[in-house]
Amino acid sequence: MALGLVGSGLLSARQSRLQAGHEVTAARLRIREHDERLLKMRAQIAEYVSPEAVRAMISVHDELGDLEPIAERVRTLPTGAPAGTGAEVADAS
Repeated sequence: MALGLVGSGLLSARQSRLQAGHEVTAARLRIREHDERLLKMRAQIAEYVSPEAVRAMISVHDELGDLEPIAERVRTLPTGAPAGTGAEVADAS
């Protein structure tokens, strides 16, 4: 009787482990599929946002005026920490 209970407990634990392994594998496959779709979308975006494509869009829409790179507008905001400690906050507004 005791051996039967131990055996059924072991079978139950084995089945649970197999089920968990199956769920992990299914999740990994879903993640891989999502990663593949993400890479395809990034490639499509890269086609549309190439420097040549951006220049073409700007030339068509002249109402944008003179565009300034955001990197030139960045300024640091004081945080109360001593300067040069890396505690400054960038603001691009």
